[in-house]
This record gives sequence, structure tokens and C-alpha cells, in this order.
Amino acid sequence: MYKIDMTSNDLDKQIALLKFFPEVVEKHFRKLLVTDVSKLWSVIRGQIPKRTGKAMSKFRKSVTVKGINLSGKVGWWGSNQPWYINVVEYGARAHEIKAKPGKWLRLQGGRYVKSVRHPGMSKRGFMAAGFAALKPMIDADMLAAGNAVLKELEVK
Repeated sequence: MYKIDMTSNDLDKQIALLKFFPEVVEKHFRKLLVTDVSKLWSVIRGQIPKRTGKAMSKFRKSVTVKGINLSGKVGWWGSNQPWYINVVEYGARAHEIKAKPGKWLRLQGGRYVKSVRHPGMSKRGFMAAGFAALKPMIDADMLAAGNAVLKELEVK
């Protein structure tokens, strides 16, 4: 059996060294990360299925920088996010929807029922498709930033 690890003494030393120079990491990564997150946000936003507009209005992006820890995210989080968007992205199997005890479900057209059979729906995969389209560019940008950091910290 062969095992390939992403840790080594040299890599651990480089990461420890970067903790003393977070401004170098930020200098090379932050702008690219902000740009890439914005591009990803735009691509995915253009693919969000629209019905009421709640998913569109709650779609967010964020870049966080804490020392050498940088992260970017795109999507829905926090309070008041659309509950259904996960179902739209990943689909749902056929299932029964039941009213709470003592309550009724109101269908379109004003009809009331105790339960209804939902036929399910196929996944849309709009977020996965947006990420897949930009992943090669994001990977190339992050590699370039990493190389720039190494070049700047290079001992000559």
C-alpha cells in the first residue's frame, strides 16, 4: 500500500513561517479570493431558479481573512434563508405531505386536504454546475497566489 500525505517537515515549517508573515499571504491571496468569489457568485446567481425571488434576494457571498486563514463562500446561510433551495439543488424523492394534527393543507385553487402526495422532483444542480465551471480558474488563481507567496519569502 502506498500513502501520499500532504504534510512533511518542510511543509510544516513553511506554514509555521507564514504565521509570522500573514500580510504576505493576504497580499497575494485576498484580492484573488475576493475576485473569484464574486465571479462564482455572479455565475451561480444567474442560474438560480426564480419563482418568488426569495432565493435570489437571500443569496450571499463572503470572504473572511484571519491571519493566514482565508476562506470564501457563496450561498445561503444564517437566519431567514429559503428552506427550499436545498431541495431545488439536490432534488427530492416522491413523498407524502401531511397536515399537522387538527390542521388542513390548503392547495392552490383553495381546496383543503389532510395530506397530499408530492411526486418528487429531479435535482437542478445549478450550484454544482456553477462551481464546476469556475473551478479550473479558481484553482489556477490559488496556485499562482501560492507561488507568489513562495517567491516573496524565498531566501536568496
